[in-house]
Amino acid sequence: MRLLGGVTFIDPEQTKTLNSMNDRKDAVGVPKVSVVINGEYDIFAVPGLTLTGRISCFGEAQADIANTQSIPGWTTVDAGARYSTKISGNKVTFRANIMNLANKDYWNSVSRSFITMGAPRTALLSATIDF
Repeated sequence: MRLLGGVTFIDPEQTKTLNSMNDRKDAVGVPKVSVVINGEYDIFAVPGLTLTGRISCFGEAQADIANTQSIPGWTTVDAGARYSTKISGNKVTFRANIMNLANKDYWNSVSRSFITMGAPRTALLSATIDF
């Protein structure tokens, strides 16, 4: 089992802005807290098979310079698996992932001119070969 995570704490308060117009207001699109946790678990009964997961949490962020609008915080969960084997002497890895497992609607990011929606539930399949 492997776990890897990170937490970011940011004070997005602006200082020394032009004519002090936005001093003490939060920067656009910057959450105060974000957390990401990744995990992997090897299935010993099936050599080469690993289950994967990820939890992403982002706090509320301001959507405009005046701090009169904001996007709410959000949390998403991703899950997947990968299987590594050899085919004709070459290492091959197959991956299957489902992003945003709960199909949550959320605003992913914001800038001064637009807000983007987060991706809906998305299934991804891939294979890589080393030769």
